[in-house]
Amino acid sequence: MARIIHTTTILGAALCLALSINMGNAQMTCSEAEALADVNATALLGQWYEVARNPAKPEVNCVAVDLSLDNDTLTVSTTFANNPNAWNTNQTAHANVSLTETVANNNTVQLIYNTNALPQSMLKLLETDYKNYVLACGYTNASDPATSYGMVLARSRMVSNDTMQPWLVNAVQNYTNFVKDMPMVVQSDVCYKNGATSLAATSAMLTLLFSLLKMLN
Repeated sequence: MARIIHTTTILGAALCLALSINMGNAQMTCSEAEALADVNATALLGQWYEVARNPAKPEVNCVAVDLSLDNDTLTVSTTFANNPNAWNTNQTAHANVSLTETVANNNTVQLIYNTNALPQSMLKLLETDYKNYVLACGYTNASDPATSYGMVLARSRMVSNDTMQPWLVNAVQNYTNFVKDMPMVVQSDVCYKNGATSLAATSAMLTLLFSLLKMLN
C-alpha cells in the first residue's frame, strides 16, 4: 500500500509540474498584457516605421510614425498609404496623448486620431531598446481578441525578417499577436519613388521658370 501511495504522489507531483509549466507559457492577449512601465518618453521621440503587423493589414502600408512632445502632451503623427495603385500617395493623421492620463491608465495609450481613416484604439508598449525597435500591441475592443494586433516599429524604414528575430523572442512566447514570421508591412521604395520623381520634375520646372524670368529682365 505504501508503494502505491508513493507512486501516486510522484505522478501527482509530475502532473502539477506539467500544468504549472503550461500555465507559465500561456500567451496573453493585448488587453491582458501589462504595458511597459517607466517608459522614457523623450528617448522614444522622432521617426519610426511600422515594419511588421499581425494580423496583416494589406490595405495599409508605408506607415511612418513621428513622435513629438510638448510638456505633458505626446503628439503621434501617423503617415500611411491605403491605395495599392499608388503607395506614395499618403495621408497623415494626428493624435494627442496625455502622458499623465496614460500613466493613470496603467500605461495604456488611448489613440484618438483627428480623422476616421484610423480607428480609435488602445495601445500598449511592450518592449523597446529605444534605438532600434519597439514592440507594441493594440485593440479596439478589450473584450474581443479579434480586434487586437501586434506590431513592430523600427528606426529604419526597411528591416529584414532576420534582423527582427532577436527582437521577437520574448513577445512570441508571451503574446498572442506575435509570431516568429510576422507579416511584413510594405516599406520599399514604392513608398516614395513616385514622390521623388514628382519632386525632381517640380524642381526642373522652377529652374526653367527662373531662367525665363531672368531672360525677360
